[in-house]
Amino acid sequence: MKWIIYAAELQEIVTQHCISFHGFADDSQLSKGMVVSDIQAGKRAMTNCIADIENWCRYRGLKLNTDKSEVLLLGTRQQIAKLSQADKELAPQSGALSPSRDLSGGVA
Repeated sequence: MKWIIYAAELQEIVTQHCISFHGFADDSQLSKGMVVSDIQAGKRAMTNCIADIENWCRYRGLKLNTDKSEVLLLGTRQQIAKLSQADKELAPQSGALSPSRDLSGGVA
């Protein structure tokens, strides 16, 4: 029951940043669609959202576990090739989130 309340609060935080939220069990996914030319704005929105989630967690005695968090970039091989390594990483307060392993076929 407590998780349902937490999930509702998390969804409110996430939607303030124009990011999509999907929660299941004790896990959650954030997603944001963007074109390659808007990668910096998208990363900024996601990083600000994660910072707000970290603050929310801290207030409730919880912690965002960056060891179990990852960045998943979806796109064509051509789109992904336009991104630098720095474009593929997020750096929230609690530590850098690196991209998932390369899954080939245009997904990195």
